[in-house]
Amino acid sequence: MNSHCNTDIQKDLRIHIMIRYFDFRALLSIGIILVILVRTGFSQELKVGDVPDGSRSIPVHLLDLFDEEGALIRLSDRILMPFSPKQTCLECHDYGIISGGWHFNAADPEVSPGRRGEPWVLVDPISATQVPLSHRNWSGTFKPEYFGLSPFLFTEKFGRHLTGGGISENDSTESLDIYMRWMVSGRAEINCLGCHDAEPAHDQAEYYLQTVKQ
Repeated sequence: MNSHCNTDIQKDLRIHIMIRYFDFRALLSIGIILVILVRTGFSQELKVGDVPDGSRSIPVHLLDLFDEEGALIRLSDRILMPFSPKQTCLECHDYGIISGGWHFNAADPEVSPGRRGEPWVLVDPISATQVPLSHRNWSGTFKPEYFGLSPFLFTEKFGRHLTGGGISENDSTESLDIYMRWMVSGRAEINCLGCHDAEPAHDQAEYYLQTVKQ
């Protein structure tokens, strides 16, 4: 009798825990949606990729690729243009929301610097000097522009670890000669593939080489 009662109690407890678990997931999803709505000021329609659907599976992306002008890239094209993450992902994701993320807002003066993290390290082998750099107001670091690193030059110097976006798209403070060069090379848009592409063929080293070559 006691064994039977204990079994029923255990079942009830498991059901109760499962209900609480799914309630928590539902509340978490609602909370995320509300945060996004507040950040966007309820002024724009959320896209399918910006709202969690509750699934725990990894999304599979089978996408057409688009260039910076929004034109479809075909393998049969006589001249293959570089694909644009912004134009390619724009149908399902709000680029403005993504660009406000922590990866990309280091130079935004309206964003709190947060707790101190790892800085960029500028190395000069000739003088055997290492200098910690950060666009955030972290103690013990220097602003890149103090050493003559404009957004363009900073992107060229540290492109191997940059995720694109942010300063890598900011050409407003560049000198005219660098600005014209940026017009040729194109801005470094947010590189979603750097972290979210699990395909073995993705080559981050080649991405950096292309960045250096402008």
